[in-house]
Amino acid sequence: MFVAIIGCGQRNGGKERHAIGYAHAHSWLAARPDVTLIGVDISPDNLRTFGDTFKLPSNQLFASTAELYAAVTPDYVSICTWPILHSALTIEAAENGVKGIVCEKPIALNAAEIKAMQEACEAHNVKLAIGHQRRHDSLFLTLRQLLQEGAVGEHPVFESRVGDGWDIMSWTVHWFDMANYLFGKLPERIMAGVDFTGATRYRQTVENGSIVFAEYNGTEQAIFITGPDRYHPMVTVRGSRGIMTIEEHLGTIEVINHEGHRTVTPVHDKPESYQALFLELVAAVEQNTPMLCDIKETAHGTLMALAAQEAARTMRAVAYPVDFDYSPLELARQHLPIQPESQV
Repeated sequence: MFVAIIGCGQRNGGKERHAIGYAHAHSWLAARPDVTLIGVDISPDNLRTFGDTFKLPSNQLFASTAELYAAVTPDYVSICTWPILHSALTIEAAENGVKGIVCEKPIALNAAEIKAMQEACEAHNVKLAIGHQRRHDSLFLTLRQLLQEGAVGEHPVFESRVGDGWDIMSWTVHWFDMANYLFGKLPERIMAGVDFTGATRYRQTVENGSIVFAEYNGTEQAIFITGPDRYHPMVTVRGSRGIMTIEEHLGTIEVINHEGHRTVTPVHDKPESYQALFLELVAAVEQNTPMLCDIKETAHGTLMALAAQEAARTMRAVAYPVDFDYSPLELARQHLPIQPESQV
């Protein structure tokens, strides 16, 4: 089974260096030891280091997707480049006979690109999954079960915090998707406020900080705070009768409700995260089974980000799903009265 990592990145990448390709490669090998790994990167240094790390011969390393598809048709590809390239690379893979694709988040930079990706994959009978791997983590599966069992009572509010100067598109889309997954539904409207100076990251326009509010059918709500340093748990779910908190690195859920305080440690008895996502994709290709991370479900993480940006741009609540195809922050950047800042 041939798997191509498109966008190897830098092995020791930080926030801006984008090393997610290594996470995909390691997880593919762990999920399916029979994988023949292929690396694709426009940077000779990145490609050479990736090849050295995974002991790949030169005929499994390519400087472009054009060279890749001229030489071999992978069974699966992981698209790990900057988001600005996601749509074109997904469509190219579908048109070149790839069976299954994992595209990292955010899926694309506007709704039109997302629609084009979906249409291309449907036209060529290609399975497309998005990298919202937390749907497969026992930590969040357990959180979802506790929520459904009524651990915090009625009218739950999901709250997430992402600090360290991150932005909605680069990080908070994970929590948009998680709120949808936990509640089992999509929001009806979104409100947002942002600190915006026209900065860019990964060659896309981003905000410096934001607060987003999503309302789900009048019974559930979600609050997402991004950018400023956080001093509270990464994820909190509050309800009429209790509260649950998660710090992802601890791997436990703190539950405080009318029954008292307890620490819940999830059971890790099967593959999780990217491994589970990749196995799910292979099963979908081979057996036509459903996927938790199917783009039909997970596109909403990115689409909610666009809705939040539009709410901030117009200073109005935005009905969801969205009905526009542009990138709100790109539009806002064109009308800035000051010289935009650039992070990358």
